[in-house]
Formats: sequence, structure tokens, C-alpha cells
Amino acid sequence: MTTCKKCKKLGNQCENCKNYEVNYRQTHREKFREYNAKYYANHKEEIRHKDRLKYSLDKEGYKLRARKREIKRIYGLDHEVLLEMISGQDEKCAICRVSFNNGKLGQACIDHDHKTGKVRGILCRGCNLILGHIEKNNNFLTLAKQYLNKLVK
Repeated sequence: MTTCKKCKKLGNQCENCKNYEVNYRQTHREKFREYNAKYYANHKEEIRHKDRLKYSLDKEGYKLRARKREIKRIYGLDHEVLLEMISGQDEKCAICRVSFNNGKLGQACIDHDHKTGKVRGILCRGCNLILGHIEKNNNFLTLAKQYLNKLVK
């Protein structure tokens, strides 16, 4: 049976000790940053070697975790919410209805309003690019139509 290292109560870490630790880290954030910077400077090669080894053992998992962090940081979406959005669209692009190939993140683009940042839906790469051109240039569709009509003649 495990015990809390601080207060010796049964369990991994009791709630009081956990809260204390979180609060301590927040109030002494600069001290931790300084320590971590010094540690990294002294152990840089060792840390980089371990990171490269971890990456080489699980490239796909590493890329997926990095993509999840990026989506959370940019759009504020958890991975589960993104998967719900994709399945809510029957795992297809919201515009052209092309399948996302089993909901893989690499093939799905998150459409969002650049002014408000609000997520509108999930699109394929082609539709996302076209929509971006239309938003930037209101005459895009008219110009594209004129171009195609000129080629037909």
C-alpha cells in the first residue's frame, strides 16, 4: 500500500498535499523557472538524447500528441471535442462531404473565423483553402468563373 510522502496518509498523494504543492509552484514560479533553466543548461545533451530516443520509439504517437497540444493552444479544443465534431459531420467535410478517412487529424482542417477565433466546423484541406481565398477576396468566385468561362471558349 502506498502512502503520501509528505503527511504519510494512505494513498498516492492526499488532496491537501497536492493543493499545497500546486499553490507553492504557482507562488514560486520564477524560482522554478530559474532552476529548470540551469538544469537544462547543465544537462542539455542528455535531455536532447533522451528526447530523440523517445521520439524514435514512437514517432506517430509523438506527432499526434504534438497536434493535440497545438489544437488545444490555437483553438481551445480538446481532442475528444474535435472527434465529436468530426463524427457529428459523419466524418466528412462540412462543404464537399469527402470522407476524412476514419477521422484522422492530419486530413481534417479546423475552420474558424479569423476575427473572432470561433470554430465553425471541420473541412478538408481543399475546401479550407478555397474558403480562405473567398474570405480574403470577395470577388474570388466571380474571377474564378470568368477564368473558367474564358478557357471553355
